This record gives sequence, structure tokens and C-alpha cells, in this order.
Amino acid sequence: FAAPDKPVSIFGVGHKRNSKSQVEDTAFALLRFPNNQILTIEVGFSVTQEKDFSYYNAFGDKGAALLNPVSVNREMHGHLVNVTPKSMLGQKDYVRQAYNLLADVFVDGVLKGVEMPIKPEHGLLVCQVTDAFYESCASGKEAVIKT
Repeated sequence: FAAPDKPVSIFGVGHKRNSKSQVEDTAFALLRFPNNQILTIEVGFSVTQEKDFSYYNAFGDKGAALLNPVSVNREMHGHLVNVTPKSMLGQKDYVRQAYNLLADVFVDGVLKGVEMPIKPEHGLLVCQVTDAFYESCASGKEAVIKT
């Protein structure tokens, strides 16, 4: 998760294009954190577009970062300034690069005993958030994340 604290609640909405399907085609979630920060997530598996796409946008009090294409903007001296590292401009295929990096980290952890940045408790938290997401979808209300 992007925030250092564990989320405390979630509001989720899922949509199945085919009611007989066991998996949602599209899902939206709003997670609330103890310091009143929020994180929104949207996922679509059957988007009617010419090709697949992914994006990541992070917005904060003093700036924002977007992935695909990479762009970093920050408020400085009362003005919005583009502070995107030049080394990041023009790079593509971030999703594949991130997947390969995570696979390499996992292999190093298993074969070389290197400490893994993703701990088992992170997996448990993902399961707890997922359970609360489906609880929220079923009730139509915000659900407390039981940790």
C-alpha cells in the first residue's frame, strides 16, 4: 500500500457484465486510512478498448506522480513544476519491468536467502482488504477492515 498505515475501511463496487460469471469485470474501491488519507483503486478486465492499458496516479498535498507516461509535478515556490527525472522520460513497459523485478526478488529470496520486501503479513492484509471489499459490495456500505 502507498500509505504507511494499514487501511481501516473500504467502500467497494463490483460489476459483472454476465450475471453467471464468478468474477467481476470491473471493480472500484475507496480505502480509508487512519489519518483520513484515501486511496482509490479501479480495475477492469473487459474494457472495450483497442488494447490493454494500465496507469497509476498518485496525488498528494504538494505534488503528483503519474505512470504511463511518467510525469512528476511538484508545487515549488507557489508554482507547479515538472520534476520528472530525465532518465524516466520515454521509458515504456513498466508493468513488465516491475513484474520481472518482483520475480527476481522472489528468486533471490528463495535461493540466496535475501530478505524479501514483501512479508507474509502483507499477503494477509491483502486478504483482509479483499474480504472487506466483498462485504462492502454485498452490503452497499463502507466496511471495516478487520486486521
